[in-house]
Amino acid sequence: MGIRWDNLMETERRQFEAMGETDRFVKFLLMQQGAPYGWGNETPRASDCSGAVCMALRAATGLLVRTTADDLMRRVFTRPNPGPGDIRAAFFTTKKARKHGDRTVAAGTATHVAGFVGDNTVMNSEQPAARVRPMSDVSSWYVRNGHEAEIRGLDRAALERLAKAGAVWGLDEEFRRYFYEEGAEAPAARAEEEANPGAACEEAGEAAPGASGGAAAGWLFRAKKILLKLLRLLLAAKARGFAYV
Repeated sequence: MGIRWDNLMETERRQFEAMGETDRFVKFLLMQQGAPYGWGNETPRASDCSGAVCMALRAATGLLVRTTADDLMRRVFTRPNPGPGDIRAAFFTTKKARKHGDRTVAAGTATHVAGFVGDNTVMNSEQPAARVRPMSDVSSWYVRNGHEAEIRGLDRAALERLAKAGAVWGLDEEFRRYFYEEGAEAPAARAEEEANPGAACEEAGEAAPGASGGAAAGWLFRAKKILLKLLRLLLAAKARGFAYV
């Protein structure tokens, strides 16, 4: 028996939207199981360790940052001794200067991060692909190779400040295939509208361009389309508690 992927993913979407931020963070991390490792990448098709965590933060909170494991540790995941209800990540800091990718990092630098998905369990994005691993297994390997391991909790306010400052470096062009700006119309809705241009007019009992009325109908259709987009944006902003003056 085959899988009805459209229905399955719609159910997943509804469940995801009903969750709190911590559960969203965990669920998005788990969706990366088996995704190929890609140095410097941050998409569901391929990502590195910090890219996977930054994606999960964006999916969970709506806040976008794209930075290194060390920067995440120093500026975003700054809370010691986090609890089960917190968004958590494990950081692995080198005890001595070492080569890391295309650069040399100093002692005390976090060279790896893994998002926490449960008790003693992380989503570890390393070669060849992201895998759910026991924290103890990942930690023991890094400790044997000159690192220290630490679990930290997210400082939500710090994440928000960093996102507002525009801390996004080297974002993949493909990233926006999977994420769109908060308050913007969902790409799926735009695609549906483009595929069925008469839908917006039909809601108002009007004909789509070409059905009747010639140029006048076309003008009314375009005007209605713009008004509907503005209405959607206003409703989305109101739902998030924005005030208009």
